[in-house]
Amino acid sequence: LDIGCGSGRAMRHFKQQGVQVSGIEPSQAAIDRSGELQSCIFSGYLSEFNETRWFDVVYLEQVLSHVDDVVAFMKRAVELCQPGGIFLIEEPNDNNQFQKYMMQYNLAPESYWVTPDHSHCFNKETLTSILTQVGLEVIDGQMTWPMEWFQISGDDYIGDDEKGAVVHEKRYKMLASLTYEQRMSLGRWFYDNGIGRDLVMYL
Repeated sequence: LDIGCGSGRAMRHFKQQGVQVSGIEPSQAAIDRSGELQSCIFSGYLSEFNETRWFDVVYLEQVLSHVDDVVAFMKRAVELCQPGGIFLIEEPNDNNQFQKYMMQYNLAPESYWVTPDHSHCFNKETLTSILTQVGLEVIDGQMTWPMEWFQISGDDYIGDDEKGAVVHEKRYKMLASLTYEQRMSLGRWFYDNGIGRDLVMYL
């Protein structure tokens, strides 16, 4: 079950692996772009979703930062996951060490990562606290490449889409030089030290 599935990018990936997929999405415009997946997507909010069967995997990508009452939202999501099932959750890792460093040394505007449509900013500690409140257990975690490294090293890309594309290309090239196992190991090291840009948790 992909909660906040958008146009179905993740659903399409899992379906290609032979997984039976369902989605929840409040934006009809996004659902209209989902093509053959439209019949698998519930149009509305999680609170309106009356499905009672349990899912093996519940996936939330960049959803919780948009939710007003995260605890109530996650309690409903947990009701939809079978005992022993898996949650995969990704959120921005905000207010992290590098972001604080950049503001301290005037390398970025104060709280530059805050966006108007986000109700919350999470980091590893705050998100873990909320998720354990609703009965989930963290079994693994990763963080994505810390983009702030580029800003700290002189690539002033914040607010500049053209430079942003350049530093992302650098990131792609560096990650491409590693094996899959090395990338996974690096992501876990970022997670353990709390310095990646996006937080990925397996629960």
